[in-house]
Amino acid sequence: MLSFAQPWGLLALLGIPIVLAIHMLQRKAVVLPISTLFLLGSQPKQSRHGRQIERLIASVPLWMQLLAVLLMTWLLCQPQWLHLTPVKRIALVIDSSASMAAFQPQLLEEIQKIQSDFKQTAERVEMIALESYPNRPRIYQGSSFLELLEKIKAWQPSDGSHAPNTAMQLARSRVSSQGSVIYLTDTPVENLPFECVQVGIGRPIENVGFTGIRIEENQGVPIIRATLRNYGKKAATRSWTILSEKSQSNAKEISIPAGGLMTLQVGFPSNQERAVLSLTADEFTLDDLIPAILPKEKQLTFSAQGNATELQSFASRLVRSIHASSLTAEAKKADISLFSLDPTSNPNITSNALIFTNGTVTNAKMRQGKITTSDHPWMEGLNWQTFQARESPSHASNMLDQVLLWQNGQPWIILREQGRARQLLFNFDIQSSNATSQSAFIVLLHRFAEQVRSQKIAPSATQLEIGQPLKITADDRLPLTAELVDLLGNTLPPLVQPITHAPRLPSFLTVNQNNQRLLHAAVAFADTREADFSACSSMALPGLTDRDAQASSDSDPWWRAMLLVLALALLIAWHAGTPSPSAARAR
Repeated sequence: MLSFAQPWGLLALLGIPIVLAIHMLQRKAVVLPISTLFLLGSQPKQSRHGRQIERLIASVPLWMQLLAVLLMTWLLCQPQWLHLTPVKRIALVIDSSASMAAFQPQLLEEIQKIQSDFKQTAERVEMIALESYPNRPRIYQGSSFLELLEKIKAWQPSDGSHAPNTAMQLARSRVSSQGSVIYLTDTPVENLPFECVQVGIGRPIENVGFTGIRIEENQGVPIIRATLRNYGKKAATRSWTILSEKSQSNAKEISIPAGGLMTLQVGFPSNQERAVLSLTADEFTLDDLIPAILPKEKQLTFSAQGNATELQSFASRLVRSIHASSLTAEAKKADISLFSLDPTSNPNITSNALIFTNGTVTNAKMRQGKITTSDHPWMEGLNWQTFQARESPSHASNMLDQVLLWQNGQPWIILREQGRARQLLFNFDIQSSNATSQSAFIVLLHRFAEQVRSQKIAPSATQLEIGQPLKITADDRLPLTAELVDLLGNTLPPLVQPITHAPRLPSFLTVNQNNQRLLHAAVAFADTREADFSACSSMALPGLTDRDAQASSDSDPWWRAMLLVLALALLIAWHAGTPSPSAARAR
């Protein structure tokens, strides 16, 4: 199959009408007065009235000049003879950023163009489609173009901004150096590695969407506060409603200036645990719906063991300072137990606990010296320099204990771990120290309590973002089951085990174990970078077919001979158009 490396060379064909026009213009004959007619040689027909257009007369210069134009056009076009390769391998690295969801039709069109171009140079085209996010399973691999399109239609991009280099490296290894790697994105980048080329399918979009949501209580009534943003350059007006399983509010309009932020405030639907805020749909639909769920923390229970009045009072104040917590008299039901003990008694405590020394050291002197803290995360950013406590006997420690705070070489606070249980051992008495007035001491107790809460196997409900890492505390001996429902109430395929991340699409997620609900979450899209289309643009793929065609084509082997013929034709045309010396003397 013939192709031209430089199609612009065909413009040289414009020389044909120019040559014809020149030969149709004749010059007026020169009058030479003579006395004898037989001395007048044979003369070609000349115009008697100056330059004018007459019937074209075939001549050697005419044909040689036309031949020269054709030969010059052929050489300028750089003809190449294509031969079909048996197999052409193409790797498509598709940008999996969430913003690509707005350009699904353009993505399908570009893939069709790429397949059509390569089909002209190979008997069979094998394609592999990969997401640009690292370590994702491939979208498609094979030679069925229709199957590829179906896979792309079902694929949903939802990732945040990321570098595609890892995926490009994998794509290049799959197709080798002879294949082609093409990056399809809505935001073209510069200097792609591994000899990759790119296609830009994006354009700026006037997008308005939700950027975040939170649930607050006002006098015991849950209130939804959702933030809206106009990413466009023009003011926009949208309608919004709130949906639940049993009701739907009337649509209300809201106007947002260009680049502006606004907050919607609405009461949570009564007797419902989840709802959806809906905005008038635009080209980017991921941020037009945002789910809400009534938050529910895991409940923490505290128990003060012993009859010490000061310990009971301290436990009550501690519970009031920690949200979603309560005080119980039943030690077996407590998540955290508080003890005031004689360190020499060496009790066997196996549960989560805060263990203080008893009040038998109130007359001891205050310990002096430099206070030092460990690099444990619980001690990060805490200032203990104003802490004071009296000398007291220390709790017996072992090799696995970690000292969090000590003064003058003597430990004040020790962290002990026994399986899943954690204990803080305080080598001071609460009443005879200033610990309760130290913010560092209170923050440490809160961090300890939140660690215990995170490890408790109990139901919770919360707001999540798509793809957010999950940490679900469960019984390792039993399997987890996940239920997914989209924002319109349709059941979705369950998450792939193990459940480590939130779904990649806005939805409601429920995680159960042994018929017990462990997590109920509303998964929302809230990536403001992906919702901003101001930097999106389009970019063609220049020279793709030419570049790949050159690898499976041969240049014209006769170009040197044609160059000689061109020179010969020009020489003949010049010689034929020049009068002979005898004719010149006769004139």
